[in-house]
Amino acid sequence: MYRQWPFFQATIDNATLALAKAEMAIAQRYAELAVDTDARRRIWQRIAAERDRARQGILDIVGGGELLATTPWFQRSIEMRNPFVDPLNLIQIEFMRRRRTAAKSADTPPLDEERALLRLCVQGIAAGMRTTG
Repeated sequence: MYRQWPFFQATIDNATLALAKAEMAIAQRYAELAVDTDARRRIWQRIAAERDRARQGILDIVGGGELLATTPWFQRSIEMRNPFVDPLNLIQIEFMRRRRTAAKSADTPPLDEERALLRLCVQGIAAGMRTTG
């Protein structure tokens, strides 16, 4: 089906791109924002396991041992992009943490500047990943 049906091929290729762009170490840092540690652990395990199953399923369909094996230029693009996008993710996580802390405190209302900076992080990450964010 992958070789003969363009719609199926496009669907699998889009899933491949999404999985190849996903940086699980960064995703885990976002997961750490969850307050309930037990729920966070259970959900994170499911996410990681599902990602692994999806990756293996795609590799079984397209053949090969690595995502984007047939498009090395795209692999290099992602590898070159991550050192610039990853820090933006970490900054965004910190802004989210600070806004949550400020929201809990009646003494410190969330600042418009912080909100604007958080929005810029989202936009920067989306631009760097070449997605809508």
